[in-house]
Amino acid sequence: MEKRGVKVYVCDPDLQGKIPSDPLLRKIEREVTKHAYEHFIIYVDSAREHQVWQWVKREQGKPLAPRLNRYHKGQSGELLAQKLEILAVAIDEEDKIHMAEIAGRVARAFDV
Repeated sequence: MEKRGVKVYVCDPDLQGKIPSDPLLRKIEREVTKHAYEHFIIYVDSAREHQVWQWVKREQGKPLAPRLNRYHKGQSGELLAQKLEILAVAIDEEDKIHMAEIAGRVARAFDV
């Protein structure tokens, strides 16, 4: 999925049906950055009971700041719904919205 150059990737679980370890998540993120600088990655386990939403804050002159948001089955969906509401693009915005605005929305949603 993509909106104005900001890409969203959904990654399948590993061979054991689990979300990869945090060190592997960082490696995957670095590799994805080579193909899409502005992005976030959603990892899902095979049971569809756990998700990790990964985004990296990039500020010039500062170290990368990875953000991992973890969700699990049975958890209230309110926090995720709030984040998705920030990302929503209204129909009347569609023609005039730019990559910088979308990237800014991702930052507001996930930089917490």
